Amino acid sequence: MTLKRKKTLIQYENTVPGIFLRRINRFAAEVLVEGKPETVHVKNTGRLRELLVSEARITLQKADQEGYHCQIAFVIQMNGIHHVIPNDETQPEFGQALIRAARAGVQIAHYSCHVEADSIEMIGMTDDPVTFNRNLMRCIE
Repeated sequence: MTLKRKKTLIQYENTVPGIFLRRINRFAAEVLVEGKPETVHVKNTGRLRELLVSEARITLQKADQEGYHCQIAFVIQMNGIHHVIPNDETQPEFGQALIRAARAGVQIAHYSCHVEADSIEMIGMTDDPVTFNRNLMRCIE
């Protein structure tokens, strides 16, 4: 008996051609779109070194920004932590990046956990993301 395999087809809409320039980090790349440099989101966070080589032709999918929201979630795997702030003394770049994200409208959430020797249970948010963003902005004013 021969099994018939169904073909899976993924159809990307709203695409544009581009030229890959460089990978900035796991999530971002610099590309040329219509001859202009753009910073774009990379869906696949794998290394992709064989594919993402300088001047490779690529196809990009335009994102419809309307209706999308971005959130960074920190999962605190330690008992008794109820509030989180960046440690600017140790790593000021992280605090600055978090502030830039908040200014850009990224909601920053912190989830508290109950930790046992053999388990971790997420128990809830430590701060409401909107309140945290507001408080973070007050710290820099």
